[in-house]
Amino acid sequence: MQLSAWLNPAFAVINPILENGNLVQLATILGRRRPQLAPRWLGAIMTGIARSELRDIRDGLTAIDLHAAAWTGTKHSFISLKPGVAQEHTIRREDDCRLLSITASDGYTRVPGSVWKPFGQTSISDTDLAVPEHAHCGCHCFEYHSWYWCLTDGEIEDPGLELTPSVGGVLRIGEGLELPLNIPCDDSLSEGETRGIFQWLRISGYPASERAIYQREWMDAGSSSEEEVDDGESSPSPEFSGELVEAWMETFD
Repeated sequence: MQLSAWLNPAFAVINPILENGNLVQLATILGRRRPQLAPRWLGAIMTGIARSELRDIRDGLTAIDLHAAAWTGTKHSFISLKPGVAQEHTIRREDDCRLLSITASDGYTRVPGSVWKPFGQTSISDTDLAVPEHAHCGCHCFEYHSWYWCLTDGEIEDPGLELTPSVGGVLRIGEGLELPLNIPCDDSLSEGETRGIFQWLRISGYPASERAIYQREWMDAGSSSEEEVDDGESSPSPEFSGELVEAWMETFD
């Protein structure tokens, strides 16, 4: 996944505005990008936390809150996207993650910490036991229904936020920005996000078919749980050698 290629151009626009302290322009740009979040960005700017929030986003430190995403009509994670339909023998890794999260299989009680979907497909035979049963359904996903406010005399149900389409022409926000032609692209963020989602997906070990992915230098995910000792000779562990066991048993004679 090319996270840096997506973030760096955005911050090539945002960083000069932050450096100049033009908070009105910052609020306008962020608000126009996601109108449903405009009041929240305005509040963040007024309370002085917008800079730290943008710094965390730039560093890839995004907090996932599916309820907040539903209330604001935004997407915090690929987990909340519509699923695809698996092929006869393969399933997209993003759908593999989605089904693991929905079924809350062992070790998958939390949504992935990465907002970005993993690339590629995997064999259905290599997935968790809960995945093959629903791999070909193509309908399982998170959908927001409502929230309830429990009161002493009943409850209040809110169906969510309704957005009013923006009307009017183009809003001018000042002089045009001169952006650098060559925007640096650091792969460290992409590597970190890729490593995070793949380690979440294979928390109990990866299948032999994915060995090439997990043995990449920047992955550093350890050895496969399905991959035991190589064909070559290996030295036995002294803790379990037969001589030590026999010596221990002789102490009971």
